Amino acid sequence: MNTNHPSGQVSSQNLNSPVKEARKRNRFSQAAHTILDGSFLTREKVIRLIPFILYLMLLAIIHIANSYRAEKTWFEINGLKGQMDELRYHYITSKSELMSIGRQSEVARRLKDTGLKEATLPPIKLTMKDITLQNSPRHE
Repeated sequence: MNTNHPSGQVSSQNLNSPVKEARKRNRFSQAAHTILDGSFLTREKVIRLIPFILYLMLLAIIHIANSYRAEKTWFEINGLKGQMDELRYHYITSKSELMSIGRQSEVARRLKDTGLKEATLPPIKLTMKDITLQNSPRHE
């Protein structure tokens, strides 16, 4: 009893498989030959498909150009992110230096050499009644 087929009979597929494989190889070699020598381009079916083939080629070129442009943009974005981080660090350090320079004790220390001193009296508010103008007539 043969286990190759459910009914126990030997299948004709198994016997013909080397012949079919040889035919497949022969078809492949013929197809490769017609492609390599360019004779497939003279067939009427291929000639009718030329506009579609050109359209596909145009789409492929556009796709390639788009991917290159996207890659270029990606590199540019990454470069700008690095610059942005560097500028952010510069901003933070400049801001902290300005805050430390603007403290009252730091201002007093820097002005010590110029002869200016820190005011010890609080500021007073001036009103028009307190001011007397010289050389101007009094308005009553």
